[in-house]
Amino acid sequence: MSTAATNSTVSQGNLLGQITSMSRPFWMVNIMEMLERLAYYGVRVVVPIYIARQFCRYQTGRVHF
Repeated sequence: MSTAATNSTVSQGNLLGQITSMSRPFWMVNIMEMLERLAYYGVRVVVPIYIARQFCRYQTGRVHF
């Protein structure tokens, strides 16, 4: 039995072994995806607040946020 086959069978039962066996491009892509989602949801939260404040700036005598 080869060393690669032995390492793959050992790491299948160990979660930490599976995580550390992932290649560098895998982690790069996942980190990029995480940053992209954080940016998207961050903008999704901030933009309505910005729009509401700009809208309320020009409305006098009304309830402001």
